[in-house]
Amino acid sequence: MNLGPPKLDRAAYHGLPGRVVTSLAPHVEADEAALLLHFLPMFGNAAGAGLHIKQGAPQPARLNVVLVGDAAFARKGTAGNAIEGLMAYADPDWHKHRILRGAQSAEAIIAEVDDERARDRRLLIFEHEFGRLLRVLQQQANLSDVLKLAYDGGPLQILTKDLAGRRTATRSHISVVGHVTIDILGARLSDTEIASGFGNRFLYGLVARSKVLDRSEGVPEEHLEALGDDIADALEFATDLAFSEVDPISAFLFDYFGMQPHVELERTEAFWELWAELYRGPLNRPLPGVVGHVLERASTHVVRLAVCYALCDRSKVVDREHLEAAYAVWRYCAASARRIFGGITDSRAVDMILHAFHRVGRPITGTEVTAVFNRKKSAKELEAILGQMVASGLVTHHQESTKGRPKDIYTLVPEGLEAWGEESPS
Repeated sequence: MNLGPPKLDRAAYHGLPGRVVTSLAPHVEADEAALLLHFLPMFGNAAGAGLHIKQGAPQPARLNVVLVGDAAFARKGTAGNAIEGLMAYADPDWHKHRILRGAQSAEAIIAEVDDERARDRRLLIFEHEFGRLLRVLQQQANLSDVLKLAYDGGPLQILTKDLAGRRTATRSHISVVGHVTIDILGARLSDTEIASGFGNRFLYGLVARSKVLDRSEGVPEEHLEALGDDIADALEFATDLAFSEVDPISAFLFDYFGMQPHVELERTEAFWELWAELYRGPLNRPLPGVVGHVLERASTHVVRLAVCYALCDRSKVVDREHLEAAYAVWRYCAASARRIFGGITDSRAVDMILHAFHRVGRPITGTEVTAVFNRKKSAKELEAILGQMVASGLVTHHQESTKGRPKDIYTLVPEGLEAWGEESPS
């Protein structure tokens, strides 16, 4: 059974995002999904919060994405660097001033977008060590609340130590991009954060190295320039459209305070036809366990992705093709989430061990199993988990003699794993 990344449907390659991916992919070792899942939230943040469609509340192209893969070989950083290079060309001011590399606290986030000081309410939090953010989350309860409200577009408030009173951000546009390994995500994203709605405000993409380029010279400059110009044009379109329906004085005030007017995009009948099919079907299909909690916000993610694709097309109308592309991305992320959060055996702990087998590609020792859980599970708990896996036919166990205590060796049984089946959410 393949525990690696799922297959990305071709519909996700629509328009400008598709051109970005196919132009960069031959020149980097990152896979195409990693490039796409960096580009969409970065573009969506740079485009601002003004343009939206309503699904309950206004839904702009505001996305939170966590890329999950091996620390050394998934090439998450390679993909991020490639997309950042494009965004730096397309919108150098946004790239220079609106990326926060690591969130130390809720106060630090609000300070970047607060009503008193900020002249730009856009902010992309780039967490190259998403596990660090999850650790901070455990120490600072208000950080989770602020990030959830930021995703929802709600007003952010917090008491400050250096100012008398509260620091407030009423019209922020905050996105998060994170990098993490499966083991760290499983160990640090608590069941409480999943159940509380923090976990389902993120899209999760399982990514891997796509190729080995021993003589790569990077992305050709002409590709960067051509794509950068296209991205700049799309961002300019979004800004112009957002300001096109307000009078000059209001436009000046919005610009002065770093905000965009709210403008609802139109939707075609073809969009509505497909939306009805998806909304009555796969986007509201309940799933059991942890993965069900993680995928609860499906319709919101898909709507926001569709807005992003429409803006990349410089369209004030969201059409069926934009929704098809959005749903393709969602299917990839849903399949990734199933593999990450317990969709193989419905046991999160067992799945983490199975992913360890997939990562190392050989039998693993009892000590390595302990490390999967950052040594936070007791010997009794590990004995029960591994005993369940042996009894279920997923692994075999034997001991090797050493100069000291015998070494426990566990070997994956492919036939036992296949018996579980693997069905991606649709």
